[in-house]
Amino acid sequence: MNLVAAILHQPAQPMPNIDAKLIFAVVSPLFLLLAAAQWWRGGKLRPSGRAWLRVGLIFGAVAVWLWWSART
Repeated sequence: MNLVAAILHQPAQPMPNIDAKLIFAVVSPLFLLLAAAQWWRGGKLRPSGRAWLRVGLIFGAVAVWLWWSART
């Protein structure tokens, strides 16, 4: 049996549940790293870096709010 046939004949695995709070918590630092990279390369925070910073801060605030509201 070749590899493609073995892959195609496996039973489908259910997709794990991924919460929005987890996505926001993971993506927020990535946006902040993009802002830091823009700042590091340019020596100052350009408009694109400020946009990455704002998006990262908003995503981080939403992640904190979602985690906090899930506790109560």
